Amino acid sequence: MYSLIQAYPSGIFITGHDTMHRTVSKCKMINDWIGRTATFLFAGMSYNRLIKNHFMHHKHPGEENDPDFNTMSQNLLI
Repeated sequence: MYSLIQAYPSGIFITGHDTMHRTVSKCKMINDWIGRTATFLFAGMSYNRLIKNHFMHHKHPGEENDPDFNTMSQNLLI
């Protein structure tokens, strides 16, 4: 039971992530509906904002324009 509880959030996140890459369904409407549902269930997140930031993350990985990158997170002692 404990592993099912641990797997649920990971599975929801991965499903949301895959919809951002348009790989869950060939139908954009179905793909986006699943993505909106998954990201909301995962953490109440906005799918539209996430998809925009996710593509910026792929365009500028590890750079200043990467929305997932924070220079302070690279400092282990600060």
